[in-house]
Amino acid sequence: MMGRRVGRIRLPGVLAAAALTFGASVLEGQPNDSLTSSYEVSGVRVVHRVNRANDVVAVRLYLLGGSQQLVDHPEGIEALLLRSIQMETGGALERSGGRPFFEVDRDWSVTGFLTLREYLAEAWPVWAEGITTATLSGPAVTRARASLLSDARQRYSESESRVHWLAWQSIFRDHPYRFDPWGTISSLEGMGAQAVRDYHSEQVSTSRMLLVIVGNVSREEVVELVAGTLGRLPEGSYAWSPPPEVERLPNQWRTENRDLPTNYIQGIILGPRPGEDDYFAFEVATNLLSGKLHSTLRDKLSLSYAAYATFDGSAIPTAGIYASSTSPTAVYRVVIEELEWVQTLTRVPGWILNRYLEGFYLDQLAQNVTADGQAEALGRAEILFGDHRQADAYLEGIQDVRPHDIRRVAIEYMRDIQMAYLGNLRLMSTNW
Repeated sequence: MMGRRVGRIRLPGVLAAAALTFGASVLEGQPNDSLTSSYEVSGVRVVHRVNRANDVVAVRLYLLGGSQQLVDHPEGIEALLLRSIQMETGGALERSGGRPFFEVDRDWSVTGFLTLREYLAEAWPVWAEGITTATLSGPAVTRARASLLSDARQRYSESESRVHWLAWQSIFRDHPYRFDPWGTISSLEGMGAQAVRDYHSEQVSTSRMLLVIVGNVSREEVVELVAGTLGRLPEGSYAWSPPPEVERLPNQWRTENRDLPTNYIQGIILGPRPGEDDYFAFEVATNLLSGKLHSTLRDKLSLSYAAYATFDGSAIPTAGIYASSTSPTAVYRVVIEELEWVQTLTRVPGWILNRYLEGFYLDQLAQNVTADGQAEALGRAEILFGDHRQADAYLEGIQDVRPHDIRRVAIEYMRDIQMAYLGNLRLMSTNW
């Protein structure tokens, strides 16, 4: 689904080997933070990292709000806007040397492109024109809606997505996060070109924007590019604020009886917010749990076709527990056992845990080697932690996690779980 996830990473030995394999090159490739700055251009907030290591330039424009925008607008409206713009300009941008992309998430949407320095002056105006003066023609919106509808039909019919939705709606039922930023079938079917054009004119403003650029580009070049394009948009009056708190609910199940060949279990756990002391330990604990679930349920016991935990680092972080099996009750018992294992970390020598933590840190470091990876890390840090410089502090926070921190957050947070089950109820005992 959405947000940054840490998925099916194996247990200590494999991670440690991977760390030794590419750790040195990762460390040598880290940019000098003195080359990173933030400033404003015509009302657009810019985070800019000069990276002279190569000629790749990453451009990411964040439109803040995400699911909070959908309190007053149809689900999927911003996804439809950005997909329509891509339909109209994507081909021209690629011919100009840019590779376009867009994403929507619970806290923001992102549109941008990757290019080489030599093509930036040509690719930028093509991309920026789509944001500033989008035509949003009927045919483009129709094609974009058809594409999103196809994805939505698949998303809401697949068992894996359905069981996640059941658990998600249970924990966020009265919260903006309950809204689907990619849109539901009914919401997408109800939107036409005029609704998208109205949304663009009302909601695309410089006050909603954060622009992140990483590459061998000078500040003078960035100022010129932004001032002549994005800086001409209306300022608006948007002010970013994190989503509201979520009530921590006691353990409960939400079930849906289906006669399926495979049964599906999903749990959602609320974690500490970005900036709180336990944030990094919660991410590491989730990743450790993921490896243990996969190792036990799939490799050792062969009880599950897929078993893992995911970390979703949104403004309200969550850990997700997922497993599919023909023996769901047995799987659920193991899930509880592995949760208790993380809460105690029994039968694990300290040196193995330390090596695991080192490997996990290097794995996170490796994700930030590319220009786009650095741009994403800077944008997330600026929005969620309030300062782009926290992108480097993030890695330090991961590195500082110790076994006792993992046990503490597992005990504190991994006891209130919203569980969902999709499958044959005769095969499943939901006794807690």
